[in-house]
Amino acid sequence: MQKLIIIDKDISYIHTVFNNISETINNIKLYNFYLNDNENLRDIICNKEIDIIIIDVETIGIDIIEFICKNNIEIYKKSIILLYNNILNVKKLLKKDYENYIFKCIKKSNNMEYLLNILLKITFIKENNFEEIIITNKIERNLRKIGYDLNDIGTKYLVEGIKYLYKNDIIEFKLNNIYLMLSKNYKKSLNTVQGDITIAIKKMRKNCNEKVILEYFNYLELIKMPTIKEIISVVNENI
Repeated sequence: MQKLIIIDKDISYIHTVFNNISETINNIKLYNFYLNDNENLRDIICNKEIDIIIIDVETIGIDIIEFICKNNIEIYKKSIILLYNNILNVKKLLKKDYENYIFKCIKKSNNMEYLLNILLKITFIKENNFEEIIITNKIERNLRKIGYDLNDIGTKYLVEGIKYLYKNDIIEFKLNNIYLMLSKNYKKSLNTVQGDITIAIKKMRKNCNEKVILEYFNYLELIKMPTIKEIISVVNENI
């Protein structure tokens, strides 16, 4: 599932876009929309919470792309669709470095067919992209959602373990084999790896949102918190 935001001052156009997407594309989810560039939007971009960005570049400007480019947020490469009325105005704003992040420039129109086709293309590319940075971001996004602190070394071990399973298409696994792989790769004792992961999960259980846990793990009620193996399995399935 690809998360989308649109940044445009025309609220009626935003609604038209989202209504058409909801009717025709089932693997794009509206994350939010913005009428201007603001701090909340930049926080979301920095946290890599979204996959596709649509910007009316003539009303909003180019600052968002400039921000992404300056901070080298590689996850957004070929992820931005620019809307315009006059292509000459776009050309005046663009710099060569921005091309790395722009997927397509589209003339704004109430006919959504072309925009929807572009969204289908970008979604297909993203969902079939196995680059290291894409996989890592998807895993981190899921772990952050359920309450993990990405700065914890135990969380970093979990990311690497899940990445290993995903890249090797492994569904059934023994938890001890994951610990052994991490111990070897990080040159840490088995007890150290296991202990760090245990500390990270204890911290997650203390700080998590129980409603998110219920939804994410498809629990009817929260009788007990998910185990480490269950967390690894479900995150792997949700990449």
